[in-house]
Amino acid sequence: MDPTSDPTHDPIEELLADASQPTSFAMPAGQDDDSSSGPVKTKDSMQLVGDELRKDVTEPNASVEDGIAPAPFMIGLEPSAKYPDQRDAFTQLLGMAGITRMFAALNIVSARRARKQTEPYSLNKPEEYVSAFNEGTDAAIKALTVGPLAGFYDATLGGTTQTEEILVKRSELHDFVLRRIFSGLVSVGKTQMDELDNVLTDFVSSLKSYKCTPTADQPTLNHVILINYIRATDISGGGNVFVIDPYTRMVSLSIKADEWAVALRKPGILKRNEKIKFGMTTTITELKLDKAKYVANKDRYEQALQVMIGNQDDLKKITNKGGVEAFGRETSLVLPAQEAGGVTED
Repeated sequence: MDPTSDPTHDPIEELLADASQPTSFAMPAGQDDDSSSGPVKTKDSMQLVGDELRKDVTEPNASVEDGIAPAPFMIGLEPSAKYPDQRDAFTQLLGMAGITRMFAALNIVSARRARKQTEPYSLNKPEEYVSAFNEGTDAAIKALTVGPLAGFYDATLGGTTQTEEILVKRSELHDFVLRRIFSGLVSVGKTQMDELDNVLTDFVSSLKSYKCTPTADQPTLNHVILINYIRATDISGGGNVFVIDPYTRMVSLSIKADEWAVALRKPGILKRNEKIKFGMTTTITELKLDKAKYVANKDRYEQALQVMIGNQDDLKKITNKGGVEAFGRETSLVLPAQEAGGVTED
């Protein structure tokens, strides 16, 4: 059984328990470990977790150049400094972004061990292309929906699922995708959309050298985008009293792998505006963070992050700036939120 599918499984608790027993945690170099069962705890496994955390702070295009599927995108829409209460709540979202990365890293390593998979999937192998992306997507979604972090959010506010099959010009495809991801967010305006379009263009361009081959068990390519933003609700009606709530929007995209491959294909000069078939299922879930629960548990996750990064100086330089919140910022694309009369979200 894949331990990441068990809602009672808490890898962080296991990690902290093992950290207090060095003999079971830091095995001598070269000593074999039984990687077929049990929690992530050996030195070798922790090195693999560290690899995932380093991938989180690596530019997506750089990961792709190395034949590695990048970590799922996290977007932060940061309120103006003139709204300190909103900025404080946004900082908590960055902390949760860092914690989510931690759980996702543990999920990936645990799932590989359950599959007895010794090497990461490679984009250089067409038959592994879809699995390479789906692995990270699945790990991030489970980090938020299965296990301890699910209790940090109110997910009862509903969500939407939309399946579309369209013929779209290549030149209009990015706009189509971005509008599905960011629809309804007041804190995203033209400036933000232009920046996001540039990011998407660079990301897609970096993938053009790889071949995507669907397989019988992986016919669909899955992506997840996590968007951290603030809702400020005017409860006075006069702009004097606001309720500040931190939210994470989880957007899951499912695309037929063969249609994704066609969409990525570089067209000839005469076919730049050709219409292509493109199908996508978009699932949006709005997650409201329990601020008090985050504060109550933050120190425990700070401790766990230090255990996970060990002696990796590159990661220590980041966490020394502000722990999980600094790590979360480093692993996110943070953009200034569009202002709307002092309210970033209705």
